[in-house]
Amino acid sequence: MKNFYHEPHEPARIGKQGINMKQQVIIAIFALGLLAACFNPLIGNETTITLNLGSNSGHGRSVVYPPTGTNGILNQLKYKILFSGSGGTKTLTAAGGTTIKTAISPGTWDIKIDAYLNGSFLYADGLGQTEVIPGKNNFAEVSMTKAFYEIGDIGPGGGLIFHVDTTGFINTYTGAICHYLEAANYDETGGGNPATIVWGITDTGYVTDVKIGSGRKNTANIIEILQSQPPADIYAARLCAAATYGGKSDWFLPSFDELVKIYENLYVLGHGTFPSGTLLYWSSTCDIGLMEARGFNFSSGTQANNWMTGARYARAIRAF
Repeated sequence: MKNFYHEPHEPARIGKQGINMKQQVIIAIFALGLLAACFNPLIGNETTITLNLGSNSGHGRSVVYPPTGTNGILNQLKYKILFSGSGGTKTLTAAGGTTIKTAISPGTWDIKIDAYLNGSFLYADGLGQTEVIPGKNNFAEVSMTKAFYEIGDIGPGGGLIFHVDTTGFINTYTGAICHYLEAANYDETGGGNPATIVWGITDTGYVTDVKIGSGRKNTANIIEILQSQPPADIYAARLCAAATYGGKSDWFLPSFDELVKIYENLYVLGHGTFPSGTLLYWSSTCDIGLMEARGFNFSSGTQANNWMTGARYARAIRAF
């Protein structure tokens, strides 16, 4: 096992004997930063982090034992480290390339480490447990695995992940930062032919956008316009918003840019199930000046608008 980091540290704080004695915890986040070398971006691997929990005498070291291959993002990760045990809980946060020190009581501790990229993208996580014993050089091993989804993975709603953004995009309906888009496995049917789903009614009140992150707000706006229509009438936005796949209730009709991502990252790459024949899909984006709704022809890979009262396929998606 190769020692990737070695740093002398101060002697541990010594209080009363027994359970009240404090151990000085020295965590070199520079060593933790090497975790990223074990995870190529969007390629899953596994590694073990060894935290140095110090002792009340001598020097300690922080070590990471990576698997073969050190291609990665190094110290770009931010770490949240949670200790919980009989002595209570302690949460530490630090950036890669830094060292943090804290005191912790002897005893049994559960350890949870979350590693974030760009602030909110959960990149890797792991759980471990250790026994902190006074007078000994204590270490804790935490097995870390990737915590992110990749294109084609099954998402929380049972659908397929078709867009990953490590920086994050804004869901304009909720204001939340999201990193993923997930598509349902099948097209909406409304109890009939899935190729004949109507977009809506001709109206000039629609306010929609094309960008990734705007689909759910588009859908809500379309449904508001459709309130004047009988509840039993089948429209693409209504069907998608009513979906509850995987127990999730936040499905919606994709914006145009979101729909294109389904084409590029699922249909073209062979992920998921799609009908045969000419595939014309609705988006939740419309062009008021033309009184048309935007669509996309998966068969030809081109934009294909149609009248708002036209009929096409519709597939629900969700953002998280």
